[in-house]
Amino acid sequence: MTAPDDPLDDLARELRASTGDEFALEAEAGEREAQQGRLRARTTADVLTEAMHRGDRVRARVAGLVVTGTVA
Repeated sequence: MTAPDDPLDDLARELRASTGDEFALEAEAGEREAQQGRLRARTTADVLTEAMHRGDRVRARVAGLVVTGTVA
């Protein structure tokens, strides 16, 4: 058994904490990259469907024609 003020206990505690922090940061980065991938894979129809469900107003410009309104 080790003494309560053993410096190795402090070192072990610091190493466990830093390893946990590294895993958390790595997982967060992975989640962020996965979300970016999902956003990049969306089609125009996907974006418009989301806008329709939120009731957003949109503006589309095609060949010089501008259409503004809600998606129905």
